Amino acid sequence: MQSDVLVVVECIRGSNSIASFEHIVADCKTLMNAFSKVSVNFIGRYLNVLAHRLVGYDMQVGNKSWLGYPLPLNDVIVSCNASII
Repeated sequence: MQSDVLVVVECIRGSNSIASFEHIVADCKTLMNAFSKVSVNFIGRYLNVLAHRLVGYDMQVGNKSWLGYPLPLNDVIVSCNASII
C-alpha cells in the first residue's frame, strides 16, 4: 500500500493517531486483513500522479463511484483547479 500522505502512513503503521483520519485508517486495516502480506509505504507525490489525476477528475465530474475508464479518453481534456489531466 502506498500513500503520499505521511501522516496517514504513520497512522496505519500505528506510530501516530489523528482522529480525523481514523475512518481511513480503519478501512485500510480492514482491507489489509484480506492479504497475507502487506507493506505500507510513503511515496513522494510526484510518484502518485495517477491517483491525483483520478481524484481531480472525480472532483470535476462529481462521481460518487467509479465506473468505466480510469482517465478521460485521449480526445478529452478536463481542467481541474487550473491543471490539465
